Amino acid sequence: MAAEVWLRDSRSRIIHTRAQCLDISPLGVRILYSEPVVLPAIVQIRPDSDGILRTGRVRHCTARGTAYEIGISFCDAAELRADTAVCK
Repeated sequence: MAAEVWLRDSRSRIIHTRAQCLDISPLGVRILYSEPVVLPAIVQIRPDSDGILRTGRVRHCTARGTAYEIGISFCDAAELRADTAVCK
């Protein structure tokens, strides 16, 4: 399944793109994307499967052939504002 993704690139520009959603759970999502993502990154993602916009932190970015597997833990706005934010 596919997903819309919003993230900042290495120049701090907001990028709106599409990625392959490998799996999703109530706590996070794993996507396959064509570019590496620099940690710690905040992303927004809207999977085509349910259309719900979620926000999360990138927890890992691993090369997989010519693409990158990116693990994202979902967070709510209060967690992101807190200095010691710990996502679920």
